[in-house]
Amino acid sequence: MSDNVVKFRRIEKNPEKPPKKDFKAPSWLAWVVLVLVACAIVALQQSGVLGR
Repeated sequence: MSDNVVKFRRIEKNPEKPPKKDFKAPSWLAWVVLVLVACAIVALQQSGVLGR
């Protein structure tokens, strides 16, 4: 009679990964981007691409 019994075992769950933290840009990054854009504009003006 015990041959007809189906034995179940618990399904092992993988531990949950911690949620990803939101990327927070450093406060100085905006200034660096601003300076790089300004340098690019000046370089384009000097090369004559944007005209004078």
